[in-house]
Amino acid sequence: MSQKHVDRGISILIFRGTDADEKEPRPSWSLDYNVAEKFNHGKMMKANISKERIMAYFDTDEREILVWLNQDEVEII
Repeated sequence: MSQKHVDRGISILIFRGTDADEKEPRPSWSLDYNVAEKFNHGKMMKANISKERIMAYFDTDEREILVWLNQDEVEII
């Protein structure tokens, strides 16, 4: 798993699939809706964030990023 630099100049749309009971979003998100859908066990979320908030990006098939968000920053889809 490699970690790469992400251009932090613009905002991006991110996705998270999780279980229906998750209250506060956990930090693992994907840049790819289809990847997040694989983890959908009752709830799908999306958020539009500034790239400067990204703590890490992992250049894998999951296109995973780490970012902490509050519930009010997330939309249930």
